[in-house]
This record gives sequence, C-alpha cells and structure tokens, in this order.
Amino acid sequence: MGGLSLVTVPEGLTRVEITARLAAHLGVPAAAFDSLAQNRAFLDSLGIAAPTLEGFLAPDSYEFLPGTAPEVAFRRMVEHRWEELRAAAAGRDSLPLGLSLYQLLTLASIVDAEAQVNDERPRIARVYLNRIERHMRLQADPTVAYGLGMSPRSRLYFSQLVVATPYNTYLIDGLPPGPICNPGRRSIEAVLDATLGSRELFFVARGDGRHLFAETFAQHERNISHVRAPRGAATPPGGERPRFGALEGDRAGS
Repeated sequence: MGGLSLVTVPEGLTRVEITARLAAHLGVPAAAFDSLAQNRAFLDSLGIAAPTLEGFLAPDSYEFLPGTAPEVAFRRMVEHRWEELRAAAAGRDSLPLGLSLYQLLTLASIVDAEAQVNDERPRIARVYLNRIERHMRLQADPTVAYGLGMSPRSRLYFSQLVVATPYNTYLIDGLPPGPICNPGRRSIEAVLDATLGSRELFFVARGDGRHLFAETFAQHERNISHVRAPRGAATPPGGERPRFGALEGDRAGS
C-alpha cells in the first residue's frame, strides 16, 4: 500500500482538469491522458458513444500506483460511473421525460455546475426539466462557458452569451451535445428525484451560494432586482455579467 498514490477527484471537474490531476499524481504526461480520452476505439471499448470521456470520469478517491497507464486509470473511473448510473436508474420504469442515461448525465452536469448547496440540487434539476418539457431553451450560463473553453463556473460577459457554439443553450434548443463536467452522484440523483410538483422555471443566485426561484418571468425579474439592489447600478451592455444564475434575462420566459 505504501507505493500507492491516492488521487481525489472532486465533483464537477472537467475532463481536462481531471487529466491534469491524474498526470500530476501518477507522473504520466497529460498529453497521454488527453489523447486517450478522445480515442474512438478506446471509447467504444467502454461502451461510450460520446466523442470524449467528459462526464464519465466518476468523482471519487482512487488508489493508483505511480506510473499507472492512462488506460487503466480511465477504465476504472468509467466503470465506476457506469455502476453509479445503473444503480441510480435501477427499479425505475423510465427516466424523467424519457431521458437516456447519457442525457441524464448531461443534465446532471449542468445541475452540478449550478448548485452550491446540496438541498437545492433537486430544485434546480426540476427547473431544467420543466423548461425541457415546455420546449423552452435552458439558457444555462455553465454550458456557454464550457463551449468557450472555460470552466463551467466561470463568470461571463453579456457579449459571450451570443457566441455560437454547440453548447450555447441560449441559442440551441434542448440539452447540449454532452456533459460539461463530471458530476457527482448527488447531482445524478437530483435529476432522477427532482422536486415534485414544482412549476418553477427560473432561478437567480443570491450571492451567498443559494438561489431565488420563480414560476413566472415577472417574479424572476423582481428577484433579480432584489439581488442587484445592494450592488448598485446594473451592468452596462457588453460589460461583465455577474453570475446571477442560469436564467437571468430569460427571453424564452418573457
């Protein structure tokens, strides 16, 4: 056991962040991990139809020997992810809104990027499920950031919301093409057990890690005004966009 290296992978890291962590702990070039994470034959061997391992690297603590091959490390993490997904979906006739396991993982990754406190995860998940059911765009800031090559939790500028990428959910309908990070089990369970009976369609960050939720756009606007009030004047067009939550200024809900 003395030769083993303990690698802890927190919830919500991107594939690039995880490969950098693995490379540093195991003494293997990051390029070897990055290349394998996008290798079609390797992905097929893991039962992954997606273009990369994004979303399939289960957060947890792993013990690896220094110099462990990227294939060995990745395979163990992906097997752990498949076990989590199958266990979470076991005993259910179907997933919410008929989502596939991959779509479940994708939505869970958005919830993971948005939620800062555990008790809000099911509520945030319900907001997105409600929007999907009503054919409203998700308008999730973390997906925009990911599509721009940034961390999903990055602060954005208003001008960045109109940059076209496959992950910009202000511009595309439905879910993005894949996960934007590697969510933890709690976010997966939040999608499966999203808050029952809630008709909320909007939320805005309060600035203390929690959010204000609303069913209507008018309520949402009042929540935004309440959050902004102590902070002074609103940000000018094109200026830095304070991260008030996924759905601030939601045109689809107006």
